[in-house]
Amino acid sequence: MKTTAIVEDFSGIGNLSLVAALDIFHALNLTTAALPATVLSSQSEGFGKPAMMNSDALHQFQQQSFRHWQQISDMDLENIVTGYLGTPSTVKSITQWLAHCSPRSVIVDPVMADQGRLYPGIAAEMPAQLRKMINYASIISPNLTELYLLAGKPTAIMATSNTEIYACIQELRSSGYGGDVIVTGISGAHNQVISQYWSGQAATPAEESRTSRLPGHFYGTGDVFTATFAALLLKSNKPIYSFLRANQLVQIAVRETAKLSESDRKYGLLLHNLLKELIIHEG
Repeated sequence: MKTTAIVEDFSGIGNLSLVAALDIFHALNLTTAALPATVLSSQSEGFGKPAMMNSDALHQFQQQSFRHWQQISDMDLENIVTGYLGTPSTVKSITQWLAHCSPRSVIVDPVMADQGRLYPGIAAEMPAQLRKMINYASIISPNLTELYLLAGKPTAIMATSNTEIYACIQELRSSGYGGDVIVTGISGAHNQVISQYWSGQAATPAEESRTSRLPGHFYGTGDVFTATFAALLLKSNKPIYSFLRANQLVQIAVRETAKLSESDRKYGLLLHNLLKELIIHEG
């Protein structure tokens, strides 16, 4: 059975990260192998301090899972999708696994930062560890801040021009990364949010998606985008189509969630209409 491993954090409450990704993949009848990178009783915002699984026990479970999956003769671990990994040690462990299992495709969302700075609790060495890991990826999907950090460029002078974004991508290529790059979270004129798909060695993006920024914060938007893009790509093998369609579907979920109060949004995006679109039109 052809299988996609999804490696990211598991939050016990709501529709976030690994929980949301599994719903999206299963809506397209894609078989998954789920591996929690961290296990939390809830996300880290809005619910108080979450309970967390001991990291030593979790790393041991991850290593045992890797070994077990490699022994299953009728399971073809064809693709791997990663999201929030939490700690440099987890990134190192996943990198070692990627070096040994040689999947057909690896899609990495290098979740670690936004708005010019690392997320709270993320170690300073995380960008360097993720930079090593992405050399095993076929596609990465950083937001603009994460792209700058991966490229080793100061976020204090972060610019949104294609020239500056291309310079960051070229820096990644100089250190061994050879895949495509999706850059999200670029601020545009007239309160727009821009996502770009950069393919191969091209000096300009192959495609852009522009959407209107809605007021407030929407938790888990990046996770849902990467999962939706990855699932569509594995189903269609059409990168540009999958990029554009994933942006459309995420906007459907954001508009649905925008009807909720700010307090209720901490449970994650409402995915009912997104999943319905996937099942009816993409399944």
